[in-house]
Amino acid sequence: MGLIIIYYLSGLISNFRLTKVYLDYIRKNTLIILALHFLSFKLITFIQIEIYKMPIELLSNFNLLVVNNYWRLLYIIIALLIPISIKLSYDYLLKKNICKYQL
Repeated sequence: MGLIIIYYLSGLISNFRLTKVYLDYIRKNTLIILALHFLSFKLITFIQIEIYKMPIELLSNFNLLVVNNYWRLLYIIIALLIPISIKLSYDYLLKKNICKYQL
């Protein structure tokens, strides 16, 4: 049943060109997103520690610090946006010949 739903949703998504472009970019940069999303998690955890006045030692935990569901949503958004932004910036610097090292 779940496989049928996923198959149906993938068919719906493939009809939208813009969604297809974004998902293709994420697919091509999966390794970079994976490598940098842990850094993004630490940034959100640090913000939570500062807001809720928690001990800084919680930053060394591997687990996510989720106070409520809004933080979960923020983790998801930031974990995609920061790595993709870094990759887009890197690609721009390569294109302008400012950065000479290619990954």
